[in-house]
Amino acid sequence: MRNCPKCRIECSDTANRCISCGASLTRGPGGTTRIGRPETVPQTSASEGLSRPVVWGLAAGAAVLAALLWVGISRMLDMRLSFLVIGIAIAVGCAIGYALDERREPQDGLVAVVLTVLGLLLAKAVLTSMQFADIRRTVLAEVRSEDAMIMRLAEDRAMHAAEEVDDETAVGDTHGYPAEVWVAARDAWRAMPPAQQEGMRKAAVQEAMDNMAEIEGAWLGLGTFFRSLTGLGSTVIAIGIAWTLGSGVNRKQAVPGQVATAR
Repeated sequence: MRNCPKCRIECSDTANRCISCGASLTRGPGGTTRIGRPETVPQTSASEGLSRPVVWGLAAGAAVLAALLWVGISRMLDMRLSFLVIGIAIAVGCAIGYALDERREPQDGLVAVVLTVLGLLLAKAVLTSMQFADIRRTVLAEVRSEDAMIMRLAEDRAMHAAEEVDDETAVGDTHGYPAEVWVAARDAWRAMPPAQQEGMRKAAVQEAMDNMAEIEGAWLGLGTFFRSLTGLGSTVIAIGIAWTLGSGVNRKQAVPGQVATAR
């Protein structure tokens, strides 16, 4: 056993450092014991060797996962929840920040911003598509109903009879059509063979699908982008977070000469 030259605690003869104060117990030239500060083991990031393209790809994956999580929460709660774009920014920024750490540069912040915006557009597009799918199912179910088929026949009969039809004044089962027109149309529909009824239903469904496609195409185009501006405040905050985490502008910079090496 030998005593630590700094704190005088007994240490093993084979120990290189004091178990109490961490001072070095190694012997220098001439057999003297050299006292030094505890050595700092360099921290090595598990992803230190990843190239920037790989890191950006991982960040893109994080953006997609965060966007899908946003979609899932919004669908579960039946709300848009535009503020969840901040979650995309945090996911992307943290992915880049962890992978690159001290190697972060302004270009990484720019990539984080771009990926955040793309994740936002992806989430909005998916939500809009799912909303239209719900509307499409509802519309198609209504279009194929018996009342809808009778209304098509009643419309034709009313036009031939020069009768004005006002849907806003629908009363009872006649849906706004004159009672005699509605009854005649209903009897005509029920007298049709099943094959003819199915043909009318298919024609009505195709017409509804064409109309829905035109509307949906417009909404999923530039409409998605402009609707993203409805959560402008959340989007601006998300962009700021993505830039800060991605570029590392908030990390502390080491001052030259601040760290002195123990002699």
